[in-house]
Amino acid sequence: MLVFATEIPLVAERDASEVLGVARTWLAGSPHTPIPEDRFPLPDQGAIRSMSWEGQTVSAGLVNGSHGQTAGVQLEWVEEGRREWTAEVVADHDGATLWVSVRLYCSALQAAPSLPTPNKPYIVRQLLALGTADDGGLEVRDRPHQLPDTDEGIALAADLIRGRRENRLPVVYVSVDGENHPVLDHFGLARTLGGVAHVVIEPSRGFSFRLQGQVAGVNPYGGAVGIYWPQATGRSQRFFARQYEDSAEMLEEVSLSVRRAVANRRPMARCSWSRLRSYVSRAALERLRAESDQPDAASLDEFVTAFDRENTALKEDLQSAEREIARLQAEVLRAQASSGEGLLKVGSERDLYAGETGRVVVSAIQRAAESAPTGSRRRDVLAALADANSDASDADRILAEVKRVLTGYRTLGSKEKNALEKLGFRLVEDGKHHKLYFGDDDRYVVALSKTSSDGRAGLNSVSQVRKTFF
Repeated sequence: MLVFATEIPLVAERDASEVLGVARTWLAGSPHTPIPEDRFPLPDQGAIRSMSWEGQTVSAGLVNGSHGQTAGVQLEWVEEGRREWTAEVVADHDGATLWVSVRLYCSALQAAPSLPTPNKPYIVRQLLALGTADDGGLEVRDRPHQLPDTDEGIALAADLIRGRRENRLPVVYVSVDGENHPVLDHFGLARTLGGVAHVVIEPSRGFSFRLQGQVAGVNPYGGAVGIYWPQATGRSQRFFARQYEDSAEMLEEVSLSVRRAVANRRPMARCSWSRLRSYVSRAALERLRAESDQPDAASLDEFVTAFDRENTALKEDLQSAEREIARLQAEVLRAQASSGEGLLKVGSERDLYAGETGRVVVSAIQRAAESAPTGSRRRDVLAALADANSDASDADRILAEVKRVLTGYRTLGSKEKNALEKLGFRLVEDGKHHKLYFGDDDRYVVALSKTSSDGRAGLNSVSQVRKTFF
């Protein structure tokens, strides 16, 4: 089973064969599978060489052909008689672009409840040091990308979320809270996902509101994190801080979700060990054809062996494709099962806070269920829908903070105004009052007195905020 995978674009000035040197250094320095550099099997052109060392088998191949240059390393070992591991690093240069894949497979040799989820192999960091190429306008690196607080930044963010860029790696979008800070360590997240995904961070809370109109409100905001796929080929995900004990737990969950999803994505066929074997076998067949006008028995045996190897490699490619088709079919079935069969379509209104539409719909269903006749089918269906769709919005948190700020206030000073703005509100002076808006939507407004005449005024304002915005 494939438990880790990624593909990295390297600068085209590099050769695919340079990846063999990186793999050699990686294996020699590994605390888990140390293999001396002088034992590494350096392959001849058009060949694959193998060696075994203390229960591990290393194979390395290199081939130049009409397709370009392909080089790769495969490492196989058994962990304590319980699991069989295979690591593959394959680079392919087609003359214009150089891509390298890193894949890690694990199979249980004994009954086990689940397979482990490995960390990112260290060789990914070593490959980044070779120099990475542009990936849809983003540099592949282990540092976050700071979006500029400009119209160009909004356009870039909208393209990444909508999958309109030509990037191969997914995008992890980190939004900021009311104080314009991310709720998790975005530098640590970028280090963890370097070479696996792009981590981008928005510049301000106001940026979120401006971006909403460009992406129909599907962007994360208020500290939430989202995962988005190139050409919208995968299922986007959003993560909210309130779902986790602390920011470290949230970071781990985001990272784990990205790595699992990337491992399940359809791999690039050009960067696979089976494709490298196919190229090597084809090169051997072409060499035998050129050298053997009248082949003897030994040449014929070599020819048949090379043909069988290419045929085996092609069968492995076919099996891989069939597994991918089966996986995609299962993904479609899961998507259909979780979509409610298109029960509701997203309307023209976009969320002003995280989970707003879901909250409004669930509360409406709950009220409808309560008013339906007892013992009726209508009541049971509505109650089932309400139970299956809990309120996962930010409304309660925002309202609690509004109540804390406005209850008993006498003067609406800078402290109160800053607290409201951090929640996403906007205040505009209007004579003896402030006009209170939420986000960038001017259709809804609440008037707040600059000075309160009695203690009830604040509670009345809280009630008006609840009725108008929530």
